[in-house]
Amino acid sequence: MIFRVAVISRARYEKKLFFSHTLFPLIYWKNKIAGCGIKIFFYNNLSTAADADAALLVDYFLQSEITDGTVCAVLKSVRKKFNRVYYFDTTDSCGTADFEIIPYVDKYFKKQLYRDRSLYFRPVYGLRTFCEYYYEKFGIKNSLEETRAPLKFEYADRLSLAWNIGLADYTGSCRLLNTANRFLGMPVKKYFQVFNNMHPVRPFKSRTVDIQARFGMNYILECIGWSRKKMQDIALKMENRFIVRSRGRINKKKFIQELADTKTALSPFGYGEICFRDFEIFLNGALLIKPDMSHLETWPDYYLPGITYLPCNWNFSNLQEILENALARDISNTAVEGRNRFLAALTDQGGEKFAERFIGLVRD
Repeated sequence: MIFRVAVISRARYEKKLFFSHTLFPLIYWKNKIAGCGIKIFFYNNLSTAADADAALLVDYFLQSEITDGTVCAVLKSVRKKFNRVYYFDTTDSCGTADFEIIPYVDKYFKKQLYRDRSLYFRPVYGLRTFCEYYYEKFGIKNSLEETRAPLKFEYADRLSLAWNIGLADYTGSCRLLNTANRFLGMPVKKYFQVFNNMHPVRPFKSRTVDIQARFGMNYILECIGWSRKKMQDIALKMENRFIVRSRGRINKKKFIQELADTKTALSPFGYGEICFRDFEIFLNGALLIKPDMSHLETWPDYYLPGITYLPCNWNFSNLQEILENALARDISNTAVEGRNRFLAALTDQGGEKFAERFIGLVRD
């Protein structure tokens, strides 16, 4: 028997469905999922969604609707229409969660979760453990005080790990698909095989840029801006011995070309721990160096220390040493493994694994 899932996202996704890094694998591997007995239907409004066995709401509610109690009434009505109701919170960090929603859904999905689940039962400064770390260790205070309700113990089993933004297209093809979507509707019926026939990357030793640290500093949360500047400053101090690229903004095409000619690339935390930049680095064959990710769980798990990336301390005390050691010896195997694991998740076999995971999430 076919199990029907209504995937419902807000109107802002209507013309950007392919561009949504969260929804992309549901579309890209829709046929594989259907082959396992689950049929997916996409809607941009609850009122237009047809009856199905389950509803998956993807970031459906605005923050104002969550705080003013609108969510309660809406989700109670959704319960009358669907046997199961799931909510996918695609916000950036492990700690940015709207647990006011969780009493009204069967599962509350996140892209990544704290390994230490007890962190969800208490307030965390800045809603992020790394913000709390910089506040407690260095006194860096955010002028914007963000607060969210902690998770209640009785709903802990509803918190569930889904999938991260690594299952998307970082080749640039999504922009073309997004443009096509504006004219063809949601979703388009045929999808381009954007991951096939990937060109081989430039050999590691022939790359001319030693360190790439080109990223923004202007964040509403001072803890984030401070940590990113700290990371970049360490790279800049090494300019007298290495070729470092970090100053000024360049367009996307030049940025990707630069990555393809880079040996090591830094990827600091932003509003979340997992960044688009991570996968652009993987795809272009540079070695990813970023703050230690061992505090979180995610799927697929691309962050294997010493295997797919090199982790540094959150205070960056060992970053210079890591860079020097990486550039003094042949660390191309780590860069190659990072790229291979990223691309493997996007193959047909990777699609089968995603289909299995999706089935487990919505049917268990």
